[in-house]
Amino acid sequence: MPPSLPPFPPPPPSSSEVVNLLAAHQNQQIWRNAILSFCFSFALGICLQFPQSGESKSLPTSLALLSFAVLVTFCLHFVALFVGGKHATTSIVMETIALFVATAAFSHAIAIPFPLNLRYVTWALFCISWFLILICRLLYGRGDVSP
Repeated sequence: MPPSLPPFPPPPPSSSEVVNLLAAHQNQQIWRNAILSFCFSFALGICLQFPQSGESKSLPTSLALLSFAVLVTFCLHFVALFVGGKHATTSIVMETIALFVATAAFSHAIAIPFPLNLRYVTWALFCISWFLILICRLLYGRGDVSP
């Protein structure tokens, strides 16, 4: 029986593949930084604004809901960062959900001072945007967009 030859090593990635991987990684890092800065700036803003409200000891319902959405965003993102090494798929799903909750929190924050009819328009635009993203991802795959 002749000795078996070692398998051939895989071909090295082309320069365009390397550039695409680096760009995707940089894009992912930009999203992470944006979400974290959103969470921290909101938390700092609430901490600075809350003592000035004076008479009431609790936040208005709209700000409490917004604070909870930011808390969920931060927790999902925080856990995704730490489980990413061993559970890549779980990490990607958690970062995607964190991005969804962050955009919902942003839409809610923008809509707070609006009259009721403009709040409905804001939420309708938010829902239409995410519906279009869902359709594009289902029809055309994930693409270059990453959380």
